[in-house]
Amino acid sequence: MATPAQSELSRRRLLAMAASLPFLKPLAAAAAAGDAAAPAAVQFAKPYPFDFDRLKARAKALASRVYDPPRVRVPEILERLGYLAHRDIAYRPELSIWSGDDGPFPVRLYHLGRHYELPVNVHLVEDGQAQEILYAPSLFQFGERASFAGALPANLGFAGFRVMPREGDGDWLSYLGATYFRSAGPLGRYGVYARGVAVGTGLPAPEPFPNFTGFWLEAVPGRPEALTVYALMEGETVTGAFRMVWERGGTVSAEVTAVLYVRDDTERLGIAPLNTMFWFGGDGRRPIKDWRRAVHNSQGLAIWTGKNERIWRPLCNPPAVQTNWFVDASPKGFGLMQRKRDFADYEDDRRRFELRPSLWVEPMDEWGEGAVQLIEIPGDDEYAENVVAYWLPKRPATAGSEWSFGYRLHWTVDEPFPAELGRVTATRIGPGGVGDDRAAEGRYRFVVDFAGGPLESLPADAEVEAEVTASRGSVGEVPVVPLPDGRGWRARIALAADGPAPVDLRLALRRDGKTLTETWTMQYPP
Repeated sequence: MATPAQSELSRRRLLAMAASLPFLKPLAAAAAAGDAAAPAAVQFAKPYPFDFDRLKARAKALASRVYDPPRVRVPEILERLGYLAHRDIAYRPELSIWSGDDGPFPVRLYHLGRHYELPVNVHLVEDGQAQEILYAPSLFQFGERASFAGALPANLGFAGFRVMPREGDGDWLSYLGATYFRSAGPLGRYGVYARGVAVGTGLPAPEPFPNFTGFWLEAVPGRPEALTVYALMEGETVTGAFRMVWERGGTVSAEVTAVLYVRDDTERLGIAPLNTMFWFGGDGRRPIKDWRRAVHNSQGLAIWTGKNERIWRPLCNPPAVQTNWFVDASPKGFGLMQRKRDFADYEDDRRRFELRPSLWVEPMDEWGEGAVQLIEIPGDDEYAENVVAYWLPKRPATAGSEWSFGYRLHWTVDEPFPAELGRVTATRIGPGGVGDDRAAEGRYRFVVDFAGGPLESLPADAEVEAEVTASRGSVGEVPVVPLPDGRGWRARIALAADGPAPVDLRLALRRDGKTLTETWTMQYPP
């Protein structure tokens, strides 16, 4: 019988694998099928008044009612739309919403399928009036493997939507599955996800996943590079209303207002959750039999605390579920970052992990006391979205409570607000000891490289000290040496720790009482 953690990981793996389907080009058969049935235009329902206050009122009313789980329509047909069949369905490009110069960006809709059975309603908003886009099979091209789905009933709903550039191929923004959404960022590759909310993540019971049940899309007057997405969320534990104002320029950002209504008590209500994949990263831990040097969508968690400390926590693929708490008050930001940007770091010419975006959360108001929580779940392939990070408020999430958070999401190459400090460039872990003691049980060596910031101007004979703490065990003298050719500075930690309990380590470099680097942290399970 699968454990809750295994069931949760299976759900994340399914989402990750299935999410790749719509971004693949449909088979040639799809382009040729069903052309004769193409409608003259997308059909809309009657308009009705809409604004964010009405959406919040609707979410609040839902929270006061007994949860009514969503139902799948025509499951016998949708079940047949598996990997290949769903890949064989394409929204007709000529019917893209805002396909010309009358809106911000062209929008195309996703069809329902085996992995996306729960429908969402998609609406357009203009001058305070909303109109639902009506599903019809003729909106899509059905290839040979999916030809049977052309007989689906009208008003079935959609799986989600994606936003296209005005010119060129590929989408840059996608909403698909539960409350997941993501952007391809400035380098044009999907990777890390964002979510509306995380409920009970990492706890022994299976994680409940709320769903976005409706979207409302609106152009932003005077801002042609912007798009507003409103979303209604419902789940057995929490409901919510979201307003996300997206802007696409040199980077992609979203200004998010999230208003949540708790339906039932929950121990963990994760705000601004981020999801990513980390399988292995070439640091010497638990070798993976794979031809690539590293496989991950994100390399580490970066935190800018309310006390102005910069923290870097390399991600890992642990042997068991691992939870880290970074207690703070009103953080300035946190994110899952992809720092390695050279092809040689991965050697994967198809998936191009060096192009995956980083995702940074910037609070727009005071979030109070709480913690950035990082949860790492064991993963055995590159399809497991096995890492979650979010803000966990100290205030209990009890039934009837209401919450409001404002934040910006930055889909970037690097941190949007870098510090004038040296940064971690590599973490390597191996056996400790020397000579005959090299394989001694309970001895480990951590080699951490830093570069940049004030380290660049230090002479090679500068006296740089390591400030190190360990939650248990003993750490001897930690030498700090310059790397050849001015490539940075290196600290070596020799740890002696008995027993299997994880060890929490912290390391920063200092000189003359001044901090030179961000703080490297690690929870290492021996």
